[in-house]
Amino acid sequence: MSSNNTSSSSLDCQRQGSRSLDTAISCLYFLTFPAALVLNAGAAWVSLHLRSTSTFVVYLKNLVVADLLMTLTLPAIAAGRLPGTPVWFRAALCRYLDVIFFCSLYTSITLMGVISLDRFFKIVRPRGRLLGQSLAFSRASSASVWVVIFGGTAVPTFILTDLRPGNATGDFCMSLKGPHGVRFHQGVVLFSEALFWFVGAVVVICYICITHKVLQSFRNSGSNNSRGQRKTKLRVFLVLLVFFTCFMPLHIMRVPFTQEQTEEVCSFWLEAGNTVALWLSSTNVCLDPLLYIYLCKEFNDKLVAVMASNASSDVPPKCDSNHQTSLVVPVFHMVMFPVALVLNCTAAWVSLHLRSTSTFMFYLKNLVVSDLVITFTLPIKAMYSIQRGSIVFQIFYCRYLSPVFYSSMYISIALLGLVSLDRFFKIIQPCGTMLSQNMLLGKLMAALVWVNMIGAMVIPTIVLTNRSHPNMTMQSGCMLLKGPAGVHFHRAITIFVNIFFWLVSVQVLVCYICITKRVIGSFRSSGSRNSQGKQKTKLRVFLVVVVFFVSFGPYHVVRIPYTFQQTKSIGTCPETWTMFTKEFSLLISTANICLDPLLYFFLCREYREKLTAMVKGLSSSLRVTSKELIEWLVNIRSGNPPGVPQEVPAGVPK
Repeated sequence: MSSNNTSSSSLDCQRQGSRSLDTAISCLYFLTFPAALVLNAGAAWVSLHLRSTSTFVVYLKNLVVADLLMTLTLPAIAAGRLPGTPVWFRAALCRYLDVIFFCSLYTSITLMGVISLDRFFKIVRPRGRLLGQSLAFSRASSASVWVVIFGGTAVPTFILTDLRPGNATGDFCMSLKGPHGVRFHQGVVLFSEALFWFVGAVVVICYICITHKVLQSFRNSGSNNSRGQRKTKLRVFLVLLVFFTCFMPLHIMRVPFTQEQTEEVCSFWLEAGNTVALWLSSTNVCLDPLLYIYLCKEFNDKLVAVMASNASSDVPPKCDSNHQTSLVVPVFHMVMFPVALVLNCTAAWVSLHLRSTSTFMFYLKNLVVSDLVITFTLPIKAMYSIQRGSIVFQIFYCRYLSPVFYSSMYISIALLGLVSLDRFFKIIQPCGTMLSQNMLLGKLMAALVWVNMIGAMVIPTIVLTNRSHPNMTMQSGCMLLKGPAGVHFHRAITIFVNIFFWLVSVQVLVCYICITKRVIGSFRSSGSRNSQGKQKTKLRVFLVVVVFFVSFGPYHVVRIPYTFQQTKSIGTCPETWTMFTKEFSLLISTANICLDPLLYFFLCREYREKLTAMVKGLSSSLRVTSKELIEWLVNIRSGNPPGVPQEVPAGVPK
């Protein structure tokens, strides 16, 4: 929990693998940060509206603060792992931010243990008022956790990390500590290790006792509520799964890694395991807010009340669906948005610097544009799903934004099909320049995709969604705004795009199977025993096909039956499970916008090389800028601001 760290810098073993690992983990931290910030800022916003009427709410609010504090350290930790980070920045991370990160981590772990004890005394020992229901006791307990962890570990670490950074051959952060600092660091690691396993045991015992008590109460009452029993078991399972999946790998690696740190021994695999485990523990800040929604009734009720307070009067009683179910999809959309925005803006940035020298590259650029359009519609789609906004906003979404969203999705599907055809003709028929290398044909095909999808889907939908309805809600759907012609067109276009998707799917599958056979056949005919190359080819094809079918397959299985039910029951509400199945499968399809940029990096050499070169260039520019800034600050402190000539001593020629 002290400034050890793994989080800002690795052992200074000059290995290519270590540098690659640092860069990869840095990217993961950067991707974790926006999702964690949205979720924890939302949790903090809801917490401010919750009255501390129970001990559980007091502990929950403290847990939100700890997670938010840890979230705010993630960008600095990610930057500290990048190659070429200035020494002063790494030193600041070791002395301060790493310490805050670890203290917040163990504050969260301890508060989770306290929450499990609170649930235990409230359910298993309901008469224990002092421990289970006293607000004064809960506030004192929370304050004690913060004082012990931050006062007992953070402050001494700040003081004992007092050496100047030098050319250390071992761990960079350990080189900032004197002998007392190293011994204190070892003691803190052992203390935090013992704390985690003790809290882990408390959590397991408490939740097992709670589960046993709740199930026994069902039996004693003669209830056959199997659904309630399964729900109880699922909640306990989720809490334990999140707790141990996030934190246990780190605490398996922590002691041996600390021993290596203090002895200045370099083991790449031990460092790699600890680094990955540390990032995994940081993902808990994304999972905790989701657990609040699913497991805490007070938090969930307040979230619903705050977000949908102005829409409750518009929802007909027969459309009143389960609030937990209706919040799942928009919450995931809001979490997905910052991640998709970062990935697709990066992809667009790289694409602008790539020359369109091949049809493949041209199709890729068009795919980036369609994914970026989908990305920008996500916040509005989430707001519509939670019924947030006026009737005018909902009509605007149904008439304009929804057609743009769906047409962009099918443009992406069509472009993925064109990419597979392009690869097929380039590898299977390398002499077919007309189909595989003709840039004019490639531009014409891409233009036809955009024109057909926009002309066949967007414009007719805008024209035929021409009604107004005062009681329009998300549950009743956009069908209320369509006349008879609009309903018939909606049904027809749904059947058309479904058939289109399955035709493209067959084409993608056939093309990549043929490509795989051709490449492996070329290995055999050349007498090559390059098994690694064969496996790499199979893996690439497998990734493309799996991402395509996992993303889009489920939605197109449920879409047609949902549409027929939707168009036959206009003015009434679809069944909750049908609505949820359709929305959740659409969410999976939307997640493709986060997967496509990763596929560009792993499967497209030109894209990967350009991105690597641009990141290196940006890193060099940042290093130069930071160096100039430091020199400017040093000059200011020494009384010689830039542009002011220094006095020349007497006798020295000017």
